[in-house]
Amino acid sequence: MTCCTWSPDNSLFASGHESGQVLIWYMEFRGRDVRSYIRPAIALWERPIRALRFSDDGRLLAASEAIGDTTRCGLWDSTVKKWLHRDLRPAFSSPACGAVPRLAFARNNTVFTISEEVHRQIFWWIVNTGEEIQPVGYEEGFER
Repeated sequence: MTCCTWSPDNSLFASGHESGQVLIWYMEFRGRDVRSYIRPAIALWERPIRALRFSDDGRLLAASEAIGDTTRCGLWDSTVKKWLHRDLRPAFSSPACGAVPRLAFARNNTVFTISEEVHRQIFWWIVNTGEEIQPVGYEEGFER
């Protein structure tokens, strides 16, 4: 396992793996008893999953991998149990150097964000369409 995350209500647990697969665990807690069942592995890519993040309502799961000089992201919808987008790629201009991307969602789940310290840029996508919004560099948009 390379990374993992809980949904905000603790009903889902996601784990990313070296194989490029994401496992989704459905969890049920009753006092000290825990029942879980696992969804069949979701093969996303062939390279290791580097980061996972659930949206605030637990509906969406973002996953990312590093591919040489870039990062690729996917968005999974837990309500329809399928990938909405599998190939969101920010236009990074320098090698990722093994950096783990930071993933985030807007509170209303309309926008998905990825950033990496190495590239000093933030990239946004519209969740429903996968359309990329103009990236902003740290120096251009705000001070640290």
